[in-house]
Amino acid sequence: MTSQQDRATQGSGASALPVRGSRAGGTTADLALLAENWASWAGLGAGLDDAGWRSPTRLPGWTMTELYAHVARGVGVLGTAVDGRSDSPPSRTDAADYFRYLRGLPHGPSMVDSAARAAAEAGRTELVGWFAEDAPVVLERTQAAWDSVVASPAGDIALGDYVLTRLVEGTVHLLDAASAVDRVPEPAAEALARTADVLVVLAGPARFVELATGRDAGPELFPVLT
Repeated sequence: MTSQQDRATQGSGASALPVRGSRAGGTTADLALLAENWASWAGLGAGLDDAGWRSPTRLPGWTMTELYAHVARGVGVLGTAVDGRSDSPPSRTDAADYFRYLRGLPHGPSMVDSAARAAAEAGRTELVGWFAEDAPVVLERTQAAWDSVVASPAGDIALGDYVLTRLVEGTVHLLDAASAVDRVPEPAAEALARTADVLVVLAGPARFVELATGRDAGPELFPVLT
C-alpha cells in the first residue's frame, strides 16, 4: 500500500510526508500502518476471554467491550466515508484540524460514548469480525479511492487525512487496552511517531514543547477526543 513517491521518500531516509508538507497529512504509508494496527486489534479480540472483555479500562465508564467497540466501529465508518465521496474541497486541512474541530464540539464526549455503546450491542464475535474480515476489504477500497475527498464527522476531509485520524485512534486506544489487559500487541513505532506528528501539529511545535516541558497546561487543546 505504498506509492512510488512514498517509496522514494522512504528510501532516502526521510519520513514520508504529503506533497503539501503538513506532518499531519495522510500518506499511503499510513494506510499500511492502519492495516497493521487493525490486524493487531483483530488478534487482541480473538484472544480475549470473558474476564478480559469485562475488564475496566482507564477511560471512565468503559470496559474493554466499549473500548474495543469504539475502535471497531471505525472500520464501517471508513467504509461509509469511501462510499460517500464528496465533490467539494476539504473543509479540514489535515488530521490535526480534524481533531481540533472535534475538540470544540460541546457534546463530543457523550456522542462518542453513545456510539461505542451502540456498537457494542453487535456482540463480541461481530466486533472481532469487523477487524478480521471487513477491514481488509475496506482498506482495499480505500486504497483504490485514495485521492478522494470524503465526508467525516468533522466535515469534508481528504481521504488520506481521514485514514491518519483512524491510525491515531487505533494507536492511542491500543495503549489504553494495554493498561487494562495482558498480551496486548505494542503499537508499531511508526504508528506512534505518526500519532506524535498529529499532536505536534495540533498544538504547534513551540506550544507542544511548552506543553511537554510543563510550561503550559494547554487545557483548550488537550486531551484530544479520539
